Amino acid sequence: MTSPLDTVQAWASAERSGDTHALDSLLHAEFLGIGPYGFLLDREQWMERYRSGELQPRHFTFTPDTDVRKFVGTAIVVGTQGQEGTHQGRPIDGSFRAALVLVDEPDWRVAAVHLSLRNPPGAPGAAGAAAGRS
Repeated sequence: MTSPLDTVQAWASAERSGDTHALDSLLHAEFLGIGPYGFLLDREQWMERYRSGELQPRHFTFTPDTDVRKFVGTAIVVGTQGQEGTHQGRPIDGSFRAALVLVDEPDWRVAAVHLSLRNPPGAPGAAGAAAGRS
């Protein structure tokens, strides 16, 4: 049996290499991706970015920023996603806060990914730093 972190690391590896076969086994059937600007992608749309060749990752990392929070059959992993690459020919380089929701059915699967900008324009600089959450 895998742990939530094992699944997250396998997911990051599949994202880094564009491995749709691995993503097919890692993403829950009801997966939902929320991009850093609020757009929504279902499982098929998330994977189609790779299949179509529109998403070209050059670099992808995920580093957990907190301990895994586990509930009955559910885990939440919050971390930093770093990426370099292009989507539809436009650069997608950046560092993002990522919240992953995993469900245990019967193995851990990624049910949702929510990305937000680490340093959005106009963000209060002192608030996160004062709380030790920059």
